[in-house]
Amino acid sequence: MLFALAPEIGPRGAISACPSSVMPLWLAYLTPWIDDAPSDAMWGELITRYVGLASQWHVLDEEDWKRLDYAVRAVCLREAMQHTQDEKTLGVCRRVLDLCDEEAQGERVDEKTWADAAEASEMRMRKARAEVEAEEAAAWAAEAAWAVTARIVEAAESAARAAMEAAAVASTGAARTAMTTAADRVVAGILDTIEQAVNQKT
Repeated sequence: MLFALAPEIGPRGAISACPSSVMPLWLAYLTPWIDDAPSDAMWGELITRYVGLASQWHVLDEEDWKRLDYAVRAVCLREAMQHTQDEKTLGVCRRVLDLCDEEAQGERVDEKTWADAAEASEMRMRKARAEVEAEEAAAWAAEAAWAVTARIVEAAESAARAAMEAAAVASTGAARTAMTTAADRVVAGILDTIEQAVNQKT
């Protein structure tokens, strides 16, 4: 799908070559996940929405895309938080989520504040893996909080993985279903967020 929108990336998928006139680089890196992660039942609907938005988002400027970057990270983190009840992990997630919401509203957060939040997230992720093996979802939620500070694709994957780990006690099939259903929600939330920004400009 990305190659269809940005042939400049070439058949081997050099995503970094995607022109900023087509989409920002963070969305270019996220697009293959958007294409691959949803359930079979929802894939057609979600990809149709994505393609429709791609024909409209030229109205967004650089500042709009900066805010959307963090709004999308918040979508991923909110999904991950739904799959753990570990209060220490949720506390770290809330801290990062507040920063994402500030950035999404156009308020700049300084680098030290982001670095401190990332460090707290990474520490919680390690402790959750060591302390709460029965609830791996706590570790994945903490990892999503850490990932939103740097790598949006990992944040989206961690959000879906938290759902899978929360369901893993039932069966592998249930876990896989939980993961794709979570991905459906994340992708829909991403598209909702971009659509709202486009509608505000048209």
